[in-house]
Amino acid sequence: MPIRPPLTRADRNGPTPASFTQEERILCSRGIQVPNTTVAMGLHLVGQLDVEALERSVHQLVERQESLRLTFQEHPTGCLLTVTDGQAVTLRRHSVENEAPEHRMTRALGVLAQAAEIPFDLARGPLFRAELVRLSDTEHVLGLMVDKILVDRNSCVILQRDLLALYDEAAGGADAGLPELSLQFADYAAWERDYLRGATLDRLTTYWRTALAGVDAIPDVGLTDPGAPSGQPLGLAMCTRTVPVEVCRELEALARAEGTSMFVVLASALKAVIHARRSEAMGTEAAADVPVFGSIANRSHHTMNDVVGYFATYTVFRTDLSGDPTLAALMERESRTIFGALCHQEIPHTLIARAVSAGQYGILHRFGQADVPHFLHFDMDDDWSSGFRQPAKLRVKAVRVPVAEVPRGWLRLIARNKAGALVLQFRFRTDHYSTGWADAFLTDYADLLRIWPQRLDSRLSSLR
Repeated sequence: MPIRPPLTRADRNGPTPASFTQEERILCSRGIQVPNTTVAMGLHLVGQLDVEALERSVHQLVERQESLRLTFQEHPTGCLLTVTDGQAVTLRRHSVENEAPEHRMTRALGVLAQAAEIPFDLARGPLFRAELVRLSDTEHVLGLMVDKILVDRNSCVILQRDLLALYDEAAGGADAGLPELSLQFADYAAWERDYLRGATLDRLTTYWRTALAGVDAIPDVGLTDPGAPSGQPLGLAMCTRTVPVEVCRELEALARAEGTSMFVVLASALKAVIHARRSEAMGTEAAADVPVFGSIANRSHHTMNDVVGYFATYTVFRTDLSGDPTLAALMERESRTIFGALCHQEIPHTLIARAVSAGQYGILHRFGQADVPHFLHFDMDDDWSSGFRQPAKLRVKAVRVPVAEVPRGWLRLIARNKAGALVLQFRFRTDHYSTGWADAFLTDYADLLRIWPQRLDSRLSSLR
């Protein structure tokens, strides 16, 4: 494997070429966000809030995380990242104190939801907003809105962690204790553009051409619901299941014993369920090629671990389930699939799509369009909000800002670790899948996870 060039600070005398990671998310000709690209985070603050200290902390956060000061301007090669001074970012204040006490939280979240609907201008910025809603002297809700072009999942954790730490120090509490940032996302973007060329780009592209031979870069998972209601409008719904703590412990013990990860165990069980569903429609062997869409953090440079920026990239985890393997053998195959993807994660999915399925370039962001394949997106996540820093004189917990989502793709399964249990969230398009079908699919998956550790020697066919 070729040695990477060093990741160093980019020249700040002019705009930085945009990372390839950004290309599919930008409509530079118009500069305005498209639906579903605003990330809205809510923090419920109970106690004596120092609003002036919070405002100073917002400014310090914007100064610390350069990504929050970026704009994306049209350029013949795509777009340019330009760093602004960040002075346009302020803490906007609202109040719902005049509402009846029992309605204040609902109204406050409504105010934040309305703020999240205001589109960002990618070319002019700012692409980050902070909105504070006062419910009473001792209760506030803080909303942080940011365009998704700036943040991935890890970045949302970092952003909230940094803000609470900066506020704690500004309000006279403990030292922020944040790690120094020697590099910023624009440095990575410049490095990536230089790195992904020539022999390196050819090597990575060749791997994915081979791995995806015969399927698209955005693969159709082949799951259909014959009983789906016809003529339903485009919509998004969700069903949930909780995998109990004791079952999670058994699955974690299995992962350790097999020398693999919890993600591999969960992904293996998911593909077994997909295979069983597809076998009913297309036959066992025809259903054995199971591709699932997912995301990889792509933070292989330790200097980027505390930086806000969109590093993550989509990927395809494609596994061959032919030959009626045992569940143990299936996990081995899945482990190789995921390891291979991790070893070749430095090429953004947009470039893979260009090389493998040029006609699919950018279609993930044609919201609600029929030409988006029927893919299933699987992710595992931790409930990081339970570990929030609690600043002086405040209790902080996460709240959901009720922003309407536009369905992206078809199916999405998130396994979220919460207090030792797994909360399974299965999101589905209501114009192609019924609630009954989605509920049955998720039930099958949760039931299989429960018995998985005891069935390792069982053949895949025995699960049907």
